[in-house]
Parts: sequence; structure tokens; C-alpha cells
Amino acid sequence: NYKKLKDYLHFGHRAPYLDNKTFFEKIYKLDAGSYLKIDKNLKIAKHRYWKISKAKEVKKNFKTILKESNDIFNNTLKMQLRSDVPIALLLSGGIDSSLLATKISKYYKKKLSTFSIYDSKDKTYDERDNINIILKKLKIKKNVKIDFVDEFSLNRLKKAISYQDAPLLTITDFAKNILAEKISKTQNKVVITGNGADEFFSGYFHHHLQYLLDLKRYKNKKLFINYYKTWRMKILPQVRNEIFRNLQKFKLQKRKYIYDDYFSLNNFFLKPSKPILNFKKENKSLLKDSLLKEIFTEHVPHYTVSDDANFMQFSLENRSPYLCKNMFEFLQNVPTKFFLHNGYSKYILRRILN
Repeated sequence: NYKKLKDYLHFGHRAPYLDNKTFFEKIYKLDAGSYLKIDKNLKIAKHRYWKISKAKEVKKNFKTILKESNDIFNNTLKMQLRSDVPIALLLSGGIDSSLLATKISKYYKKKLSTFSIYDSKDKTYDERDNINIILKKLKIKKNVKIDFVDEFSLNRLKKAISYQDAPLLTITDFAKNILAEKISKTQNKVVITGNGADEFFSGYFHHHLQYLLDLKRYKNKKLFINYYKTWRMKILPQVRNEIFRNLQKFKLQKRKYIYDDYFSLNNFFLKPSKPILNFKKENKSLLKDSLLKEIFTEHVPHYTVSDDANFMQFSLENRSPYLCKNMFEFLQNVPTKFFLHNGYSKYILRRILN
């Protein structure tokens, strides 16, 4: 499907899952929450077994929200830790994997093997300092650190692409392929990942801006002024993407930011295409609408499909505790103000980790 290939090359890693077409003509992805039923006459019917219920914000205080979130997370993690073979954890040094490491080793008393990847030539992708803090605090002795620079090879990339029947959409997909190969040479047969935490609990720079625009829209002037000051002080110095450095510019962009490489990639094409921007709004909150799009089209489907292929290539089972139906349905009804607080994203997860 050359049109699909061009869209990917043109618009980047978020483009392939905006529709149900694949990189091959006449082969389509089944809609999420659906199954096909084929009768003896080969008549095909599609059935939907789950769909998003309409969000209705609950009137609960943060203490209650925190307890209920933690309870759901504990139940999910307990189930995902069922295994009669050794379990490995991908440890990045961030909030998501640190919380998983803490819960698994401290509360479930399971001995963990952790695997981490870093880039010795790029400090942006080198979190060894954070990783070492977690390892020391939790007294985790089994940790394998892999330097991406040493492991990169074109031959390995070709093998991964061949197995996935698709391009590896981001460098993270390639990094996980390397991790999967290394883990497969140990006794571990199950791998826990932190997929979905950023999309479920709000962990990206643009989420701060969407929250600010929500506050402005609902005329919560006092909270807007306070949060804007905090954002300028705590978040802005870390932001490199120009679109995310100015609230007014971001507002005018609408959702164009999902094609952030579009204008630079545009120069490589004889016949440039225009990005699709007719997004249907699923929630009146900009922040929650963005989370829904990231969960169902822009981010999570890409991670899960790529991860399944990466780990199955090396006969490993991957599990992602944050991607829990019960947690999703619960968070749908949590007030937006509890997702970010005082300049901190993923505030619920941070408090659970505390």
C-alpha cells in the first residue's frame, strides 16, 4: 500500500493508525473492541463487544480518587504478575517503570530482573542516574544496561522490519527489539512494560497546554493564573518543541502538532500531501479529548502492535499493566483537575508512588 507508506514517511509515526488500512493493499485492521463472526457460508458479520461509555465526572475528593485508582492498579498488577516462569521489567528511570518496580519488589515481594537501554552519545536518552537510584533504593541486584550505540546495526533493523511486516515507526520500537533479544537469552519469559501511563494519566508537554486552555474556557481565572505561572517556571525550560512553548500558538495549531515533522519532511516529496485534520471531538475537555485520541489512534495502538511483534519475535510474552480496561473506565469519570497539579503531570501516579 504505497499510499500508506507515503503517509507514514510524510506525517510520521502517528499517521498509520488514523484509519484501519495497513501497509498492504486489501488487508485491514479490525476495529478495537470488535470481532468477526464467519458462518459456514462464509458470510461475515462484525460484532462489537465493548465501547466507550459516555463520560460523567464524579463528585469525589482527591483522597478518594487516589485510593480507588490505587486499588484498581493493585488488582490489575496482581493479576498480571501471575506466572510460573521468571518475570523481567523494562526499567527506564521514569515515573511509570519506577512505580511498577516499587510495587512488584516492595509490596508483592517478587525478585525482579530489570533491563534498561540507554544512548551513551545522547544525554536525552541516557537515564542511568535515575535507574541507579531506583535499583539502590529497592535493592534490586539483577539489572542489565544496554548501550543502544553498541547494538545498532542495519542487519538487525532489517530483520525487525521483516518480522513486523511494517516499518518500525519510531526509534523506541527498535530499542525494544534490542531489549527483547537480550531478555530472550536469559531465563525470563514474561516482560512487564510501562506502556499507556502517559496516555491514561496525562504525561506529555502538550497536556499542560490543553489543561490551561480548559481552565480558560471554563473561566477558572484564579486556577488558570496560578497554573500558568507554574508552567512557565517548571515546564517551559524543558520544552524544545516550539509549538509547545507558546499557549496562543498552540491553540491556533489545533491538532496539527501531531504532525510535528510535517513541514521539514514536506521538502522531500515531489507531490506533497496535506495532513488529515478533521478530527471528531469525543470529549468537551481538550485534555480528555486528546487522551482519548492518543489511547485509541495516535499512540497506544502503535505501541501495542509493535511490542507484540518485537517480543513474540523472541518468544517472550509482554504485559502492560497500565493498559487496563477498568482503569480506563474509572479515569474517564475523574475530574480533569486531578490529572495535573502544581506543574506536575501524571499527578495521580506520582502520589501513588509517594
